[in-house]
Amino acid sequence: MLNIILFAIKKAGIYMENIIELLIGFRDKAVVTRGFLDTGNNLYDRVTGKPIVVAAPDIIKKLYSKTYGSILSFYFNGSTGEIKDLDNFQNRIHMISYSTISRKDNVMPAFDCDFFFLGSKLIKAKPLIGMSMVAFGNEQKSYSVLLHNSFSLY
Repeated sequence: MLNIILFAIKKAGIYMENIIELLIGFRDKAVVTRGFLDTGNNLYDRVTGKPIVVAAPDIIKKLYSKTYGSILSFYFNGSTGEIKDLDNFQNRIHMISYSTISRKDNVMPAFDCDFFFLGSKLIKAKPLIGMSMVAFGNEQKSYSVLLHNSFSLY
């Protein structure tokens, strides 16, 4: 019984070590949040080769609603309205193909960021910020971003 308790305590500590403070910025917006080092996140943009971190809806809305409001409305609300300025967005929005255990052949929009800090370390090879449709974590272990597995090297 003691071994099981020690194992659970050790696992909880490892889990907390995998949660890291983040600072993400785009234009005149910056968000401080927490990211979980997701060893299962192997997403890369096929065009740029950049890793993808996946952010919860509240982070995406804070960073990008001013610039990409019509795109976000389309994805979050199922809006059937026309996406305004689509031609202006095409070079700045990356469509990322991915699969999960429960769903195959999904597509997620991802956006550039202007800066990305992992703790106090500036990540010079900035990742793309992918848009999740759901929040992450739970009450005890709160985080809003699933980090790419390559960030385990930092």
